[in-house]
Amino acid sequence: MYRVFVCLVLLCSVSIAWAGKGDLELPKDRIVMIKGKPLEGRVVKINDDDVVLRVRSKRKVIERKKFKSYTSINEELSSVMPDLGIVSRALEVSGLPQLAKSCQERGLYGEAKLVWWNILRLDPDNEEAHTELGHKRQKKGWKFKMAERTTNMEKLRELRPKWGKAFEFSTTHFDVRSNMSWFDSVKAALMAEQIYVLIFHSLGDEFELYWPTERMGLHFHGDGSFPGGARYKGQVDVEVHRATFDTEEGFQPWFLARHLSELILTEAIREEAEPTANFPMWLKIGMEEYTLAILGFDQNKGEVIRFNRDNRHVLNHQTHRDAKDPFGLNRVLNFGPGDFKDEDNSLQRAQCYTLFDYCLNGEDAQYKAALKHFFTGVKGGKASSTDFKEAFGVRRKKAGQEFENAWEDSLR
Repeated sequence: MYRVFVCLVLLCSVSIAWAGKGDLELPKDRIVMIKGKPLEGRVVKINDDDVVLRVRSKRKVIERKKFKSYTSINEELSSVMPDLGIVSRALEVSGLPQLAKSCQERGLYGEAKLVWWNILRLDPDNEEAHTELGHKRQKKGWKFKMAERTTNMEKLRELRPKWGKAFEFSTTHFDVRSNMSWFDSVKAALMAEQIYVLIFHSLGDEFELYWPTERMGLHFHGDGSFPGGARYKGQVDVEVHRATFDTEEGFQPWFLARHLSELILTEAIREEAEPTANFPMWLKIGMEEYTLAILGFDQNKGEVIRFNRDNRHVLNHQTHRDAKDPFGLNRVLNFGPGDFKDEDNSLQRAQCYTLFDYCLNGEDAQYKAALKHFFTGVKGGKASSTDFKEAFGVRRKKAGQEFENAWEDSLR
């Protein structure tokens, strides 16, 4: 597993579909059985002893001894990520055409398009890339349709479409709509997939999360058309599986990571949770901030993801440690949306993070098993403060106070 993390440090790109409607059709995953017909659907979890396949609304756990082989679009994507990770930073096109063709052979059609577009970023007149993308050669160069208009590479770099005619394209997991500049839109989509993969090779592995089968939407408003109002720069609507961002003043990777982690983690929990499941606010925010830390965004200034699973959110630790009147354990466990409506909610976010980090890593990981047990309960609809204390064995007042004191002491 450590080798997987090392290669993922280089991640910085993902997939992008043709510049049209965001409706990328992915190939189905397939399991070839020793006896019986092959099974098709979406592999949502791969374990040492079995594979979990979702077929429409049902999940099937299939023991490895019962099948010959399987394919998984998520595994294919992860396997090429070390190579794709250098694409958007590449300074020359050498090797990129072969990478694009390799993606195509693996069924990663969106990733193949991404590589061809990045070739054009470096070499705007590259004939092979234009041909593969379906562009037409004319006397004055290559022409193609983008945001409902015919354009060329020179004009594309300056194009800022209105929201009604925004860029639309797809990555492996996201349908993207954006009226930022074209290559800013690409960068944002690439980073979204990077965040997705890294979440599932860190928190996903830690808490045995299922890969979501529901496609997610990303909206980037670069022209003041953001519907959330002036106060908020980003919002997540879990009912429509979408995160929306105000990027009029520029794309901020750390802000994408914060809101996208909420969307991804919520979708992952939904994939296997009971209808009564409720993602408690402290846990949701704590995992968001944990994601920012391991991606290297703990100071909210990063432009490039620098993944390290051992990173800690120094600013959050400092905010909690220096607070004159921090919130108590019971208060944090019962945080709700109203606790985060104030413009400055840095202490609330900091304490959600420090509690999650303490439960996961504190006291030589003494409480990790309890946290995993509680997380399993969350998926089953048991997410209250009482459920937390039951899982951690701190229901009695004295035990709860000792736990809270140890949490506070860990900050020093």
